[in-house]
Order: sequence, then structure tokens, then C-alpha cells
Amino acid sequence: MVFPPLRRLGVLVLLPLWATAACGSGHVNATVDCERRFGLSPTHPCTVTFERGHGPASASVVGAEIELLDVAGDHVVIRVDGRERRVLVEQGEPQEFGLHYSVEALTDDAVVLKVRDLPVL
Repeated sequence: MVFPPLRRLGVLVLLPLWATAACGSGHVNATVDCERRFGLSPTHPCTVTFERGHGPASASVVGAEIELLDVAGDHVVIRVDGRERRVLVEQGEPQEFGLHYSVEALTDDAVVLKVRDLPVL
């Protein structure tokens, strides 16, 4: 039997590792920055910055694989877990695939996508 103080210590040690894993780990031509929220926060907001012009770009974020497929005018085409979605720049936050997501910025060099997982009720 593990003593309660040791169990709490184990949780404190493993919690940052879990938060990093929830943020994502597999990235190609992309960077992911997730807010570290501890306690009772139901979501884990992340900002994904896809590099443009360097080949395919993808990231694993809050349990979903997101790929940047195309940028045309005022919209971005992404693939979330194998399903394509067209998102207008600064459209708001559509809810689909178990995520809130929106295009925060679109430049010649990058696409910045904000992603949050939906709270489980």
C-alpha cells in the first residue's frame, strides 16, 4: 500500500508530464504551445503555428492529429483526424471533431490555429 503523502508526491511529479502529453508531441513543420492549467479546468487551450512553404505541416494536439492542407484567400483547409474542414480566418470557434478551433492569424510564413478540447460532461 502506498502512503497518502507518497501518492500525492507521485501525482505532483507526474502531472507536468501528463500536461505535456495532452498538449501534443508529434509535430512536422509546426510548433505547439499549450497553456498549463491545473486543477479543475475542463479544457487545454493550445496554439499551433504551422510553417508555410516548408512542405507538409502537421501536429498532434489534445489527442487529435491536425494537418495544414491548403491556404487560399481568407480560408485555411485543415484535416482533423482524417476529415477535412475549411476554416475562415477569425471565424470564431466552430465546434467539430470534439474540438473548438479557429484561425488566429494568417501570414506569408505561418498559419496560427487556436485549438481547445471540448469539456466532457
